[in-house]
Parts: sequence; C-alpha cells; structure tokens
Amino acid sequence: MSSFEFLFFITSSIILTSAIVVVSAKNPIHSLLLMILVFINVVYGLFCLEVEFLAISFVIVYIGAVSVLFLFVVMMLNIKIIELNNELIHYFPIGSLIGLIFFFNIFLMLLKSNLIPLLNLNFFDQFFLIN
Repeated sequence: MSSFEFLFFITSSIILTSAIVVVSAKNPIHSLLLMILVFINVVYGLFCLEVEFLAISFVIVYIGAVSVLFLFVVMMLNIKIIELNNELIHYFPIGSLIGLIFFFNIFLMLLKSNLIPLLNLNFFDQFFLIN
C-alpha cells in the first residue's frame, strides 16, 4: 500500500466519522464545526487528486460562505439543545430497511467489480442487465 492510498483511507475515514457526528450531534455549534472539518478533508482530497480550482472554489463557497452563514444564524437564533424524543425509536425499522437495501447494493457492486477478486463470481451476472 502506497503512502497516497494510506492518506486517502485516513482522510476518507475522518470524513465519514465526522459526517456521522454532524448528523447525530445535539449541539448545533459542534455540528457546524465538524461540518467544517468535513469540508477541509474533502478539500484535501481534491488537492490530492490535483483538482485545485475545484478545491479552492469549495473553500471559498462552502467554508467561507455557507459555514459562516450557518454559524451566524445559529448564534443569532439562540437555539436551545433539544432532548431526543422517545418517538425516535419508531423510525428505526424503516431506517434499518433502507440501510440494508443500501448495503446490499454496495455488496452487489463490489461483487461485480474487480475491487475484491475473491468475490468476483459469475453467478451474480444475471442480476446486472448492463455489461
């Protein structure tokens, strides 16, 4: 594994974990700061892919404008931290169903591609209509 691949996996894991925490954070200020962390890591990935113009425009538009706007709105509205309701458990079955469908699609995509050569079976070719 090269150093570029290692840095890519580290950066993508930071992006995924901080994006999950952005959605699940109770404090809106913490959520906003972690969203800025997601943006910074995405910009780093764009620089590694040598797409400098897109990375700089991403910094200017998203970090410079959208995040600061969100920060000012959150600070001016004085949002209180809302406690989680007990009704949240009612959304778990449909959320888990959607998640299972999503992961099943990813699994089928990995079976079709050559990313995992041990799982590249010809049995699953009947599920794909486009070669």
